[in-house]
Amino acid sequence: MSVIKKLAVALVVLALAIAAAGLLLPRNVHVGLLLPRNVHVERAITIDRPPATVFTVLNSYRSFNQWSPWFDLDPQAAYSYEGPTSGVGAKVRWSGDPDTLGSGSQEIIEARPYDRIGMALDFGPEGAARAAFTLVPQPTGTRVTWAFDTDLGMNPANRYLGLFFDRWMGQDFDKGLARLKTLVEALPPADFSGLEVDLVDVAPVTLAYVSTTASKDVAGIAKVLGESYAEISKFITARKLEVAGAPVAITTKVEDTGYAIDAGIPVKVAPVDPVPAGSRVQVTPSYGGRVAKVVHRGPYAGLGATHDKLLAWLAAHGHTQGAPSWNEFVSDPGQTAEPDLVTNVFVPIK
Repeated sequence: MSVIKKLAVALVVLALAIAAAGLLLPRNVHVGLLLPRNVHVERAITIDRPPATVFTVLNSYRSFNQWSPWFDLDPQAAYSYEGPTSGVGAKVRWSGDPDTLGSGSQEIIEARPYDRIGMALDFGPEGAARAAFTLVPQPTGTRVTWAFDTDLGMNPANRYLGLFFDRWMGQDFDKGLARLKTLVEALPPADFSGLEVDLVDVAPVTLAYVSTTASKDVAGIAKVLGESYAEISKFITARKLEVAGAPVAITTKVEDTGYAIDAGIPVKVAPVDPVPAGSRVQVTPSYGGRVAKVVHRGPYAGLGATHDKLLAWLAAHGHTQGAPSWNEFVSDPGQTAEPDLVTNVFVPIK
């Protein structure tokens, strides 16, 4: 960023040192040969979140300016983004005050889940460099090491600047890592590594439903849902409606003691006759729009953990939940062994 520019002020002081060193050295020794050509700077910090969360934040420029140590140098600078939103090919360009942030670009050229991200930096006439984040799992989270490498060439003035890189850039790295830690530790703690998420669009369906409540006990939830679906099935039979999909449970409210749930069964069309306002079973269009979908396989007792992982995945990727989430019970628990149960988990996103 502007580090190279910032270091350039050292040339005023170093000019005399170069001249003095040239006078003191033997004639056959070039002063530049005694100075570093290849510069390496690195700093590290431990973040109390799983590697998957840290990796996801770093593997995109979506939230870069929320933790970048250089954003404050020129808040009015212009940023543009190219390529995919994350992973190899994601690129950010910036253009700001020449005396502070300057202009340049940064592109992700390596993305190895969940342990390394490599980047190519281009500072225009000021040169190029490479940077990388290395992630190592720790008992308390993830150890993140931010490294920078550049070749200063043969110019003695540039190589004198190399003596200052660790001091100046190291300060920026420390600042950025501290901000990154604050940002990432504000995200949900669930480890979503291995979670397969699909972002899809769903169409609304006609839903016959009952609004009910349940405790957080799995057996209690199953009992309430079973009773609700039995009531809805009687309504569907009495109205001569046709079932059009698997039962769903929409979580409309979460409290410390339990949940408010709309238990529903999709039907092909709404009843011809209006449903009385006092009826326990009502009919309404379901949600339609963009959702994050995960397929949960196994006992219903694990649905809470899968839902927490999906919310953590969404937060790390910069998504916000919109409408209430819901589960779609694809398998019939009366005819399917617990390890083979299939449940689709949906979270609408804004």
